[in-house]
Amino acid sequence: MAFIKAQHAAGKRYEWNVAEPDVHVSGNTAGIAYTNKGSITDASGTINQKWLESAFLEKQAGAWKIVFMHSTRVPALPEENHAALHALSSIFAQ
Repeated sequence: MAFIKAQHAAGKRYEWNVAEPDVHVSGNTAGIAYTNKGSITDASGTINQKWLESAFLEKQAGAWKIVFMHSTRVPALPEENHAALHALSSIFAQ
């Protein structure tokens, strides 16, 4: 959490949205798969990101606990992040 607070203080803004959840519950177990869409914004612009994620949960002592979680980043299309990548490349060129 300290890392996120430091990034926020430095002017970075993070946004995450869970989309297309597919949930299955069977007794004391559950599985979910979803798309996690987000962005990181700072003075140089916005970089959009997307992940395909899934989790397996188990109900223990009346509370749902995550037993396993997997996340795979979906590569962005070049035109989606063109401006942000251009800004980053100019920083590295210095």
